[in-house]
Amino acid sequence: MDTATHEKQAQHLETPTSNRPDNSNSLDNDQNYNVLASPPHLGFAKSSAWTVVAFIFIEFILGTALSTKNVGGSKIITNSAWFMSHAGLGVIIALLSITALVAALKSKQKSLSFWAGLGLIAILASGAGGMEFLLAKAATPWLLVMSIGFVISFTAYFIELYLIAHKECNY
Repeated sequence: MDTATHEKQAQHLETPTSNRPDNSNSLDNDQNYNVLASPPHLGFAKSSAWTVVAFIFIEFILGTALSTKNVGGSKIITNSAWFMSHAGLGVIIALLSITALVAALKSKQKSLSFWAGLGLIAILASGAGGMEFLLAKAATPWLLVMSIGFVISFTAYFIELYLIAHKECNY
């Protein structure tokens, strides 16, 4: 890129839109060099939400495998590879949910931040329900807390992805 084009770009980005003679956001009619026009961090929010959804799905599969091994909640295998994978993945999902919330907050879209926040709260509730279930060592209402947390978190992140895909948030 030559110096004249670079100076033209810098001047164009510094000039407020209302002061430009053609009231446009591009340097030329056929090329748009204004990278500031795109919503910030929206790609990061989208990839974070998809990552959390994928991990939640894997967590669901592991949880289902655990519950079929322990029919009726009569015995909990706390030292099995299934259980350790389920618990470890839960911690990873909590950390990924925090990352997804930070990404949504950076996008400055209130709707995305709301759904990512709700997803994080549901993940934390699921984790608390899992810990209480483990401590009770029996089928308790905490299984319901884990299940509801799963459904709410999964739904919240899919709504966030829907909003990103359909550009329903206020850019």
